[in-house]
Amino acid sequence: MKGVEYKIIGADGREYAASTLDELRRWVEDGRVAPGTWVWHGQEERWGPASSWPELQWDLPAPPPVLPMEVPEPGLVDAEFPMRAAAYVIDFFVMAALFQLVTMPWAEELRALQEASSREWLSENPDLMVMLRFQAIFLGTYLPLRMAYFVGFHGGMGATPGKMLFGLRVVRMDGEPLSFPRAFGRFLAELVSISALFVGYLIAPFHPERRALHDLLAGTRVVRRSVRSAVIQDKA
Repeated sequence: MKGVEYKIIGADGREYAASTLDELRRWVEDGRVAPGTWVWHGQEERWGPASSWPELQWDLPAPPPVLPMEVPEPGLVDAEFPMRAAAYVIDFFVMAALFQLVTMPWAEELRALQEASSREWLSENPDLMVMLRFQAIFLGTYLPLRMAYFVGFHGGMGATPGKMLFGLRVVRMDGEPLSFPRAFGRFLAELVSISALFVGYLIAPFHPERRALHDLLAGTRVVRRSVRSAVIQDKA
């Protein structure tokens, strides 16, 4: 290939001329020319990657071996509001059953106190002490049970039974699982959504990431595995 002029586009974007093929080969040895470096071939009068010119193919470094493609981790998408609502209903009935089980030893007394509280609520001069007593006993039993349920499942397994049924998980904003302290913070934040007449839950359908008020306060997301990534994982 004597008398053929070569030029390259260097890493700095500038054009450099090589008077001979031997000079170009020295540039290859010096690392100035790689397989993908653009080279002007004077005889062909065109540019092409260095690997496309036969006289350079034995001088260029061998390409790195192609590693087997790894199956990506399943992708996560934000859970739709209907799925979250359905999971909440299931958890509600599970909680109701647990509450009945825990209060079974004093169920008759609690029922009588509830009926008395209802009568006082409808009377013209309600006895506030009767009403407050029922609320104190009810909440004093229900709230610790609810805390153990949601903090235990979210912090330990990432999802309550209702969410598990629909393939949902509660995670941090970076997709990492919740710690027990973060799960407890989310439990407290959810009490805010409940105390606001459940309006905090209704933010989720309109939020771009489908996050409810307690998710925004606790820095969490409710996610599910995408259908496409589920197919990839099953094939793997």
